Amino acid sequence: AKDRGFCFLTIYGSTFIFKPGFIMKLFFTIMLLFGPGAVYSQRVIDLTKEEAGITSAYYSMIGAPIPNSKYVSVEGSLYFDPAWMKGRILLHDSIEYVNLFLRLDLFSNNVEFKDNNDQVFIASAPIKELTLTDTVNGKQFHFIHYSAFNNNATIEKGWYLLLVAGDVSLYKFMAKVVNESKPYSSAIVERRIETMDHYYLYSGSSLTRIKKIKDLPDLLPAKKAEITAYMKSNTLNSKNETDFSNIITYYNTLLKK
Repeated sequence: AKDRGFCFLTIYGSTFIFKPGFIMKLFFTIMLLFGPGAVYSQRVIDLTKEEAGITSAYYSMIGAPIPNSKYVSVEGSLYFDPAWMKGRILLHDSIEYVNLFLRLDLFSNNVEFKDNNDQVFIASAPIKELTLTDTVNGKQFHFIHYSAFNNNATIEKGWYLLLVAGDVSLYKFMAKVVNESKPYSSAIVERRIETMDHYYLYSGSSLTRIKKIKDLPDLLPAKKAEITAYMKSNTLNSKNETDFSNIITYYNTLLKK
């Protein structure tokens, strides 16, 4: 059976409750630390530097610590990548934090970070954008929170990974689904986390779901004939991220001619 609700209690050993009035506390803390201008203009804060108590203030207000009992044995991963990556976050009030160690939980949509003592926290401030850097493979992953899009009331709630940027952009939404099964004659319930990839076009300040790869010519009417011809001349896989990216990259190239 598939369920996106019950697993919150099953996987997480504890319930996290954030104090009311957090946003107001964040506002006044920023005012005290940076002055009135910080609320209205973007400020970049490097967490590797001790800037007049910024580090301690940041950790005290942005998140709650995660107890070690959070996880139980489950096959699969809740995360975009279970490895910690260097990254940056941009809050909705344009305050940016850099040089954090981050991890993105795509099931609960929580952003986790850890301090210099390896204490892990869940960020509770409203995050608009998130960038993770895989220093081993030399890759960057740029995520946008659904709340940043104009049509956020009609799209899936969570994080969208930017695949192609251009006149028309391509995003991927990775839905984490928990499958529960009970083997015959066994009293043990097995749980497996699977990832379902959904692709979206971004144009005109809103997102549109691509239900099937064959729908792309109709979703790109300005160059429908060219996209149709391109797709017929290439063997495409509706589950292949590269195929989606290649089509949108080709479309943006056509627009520039």
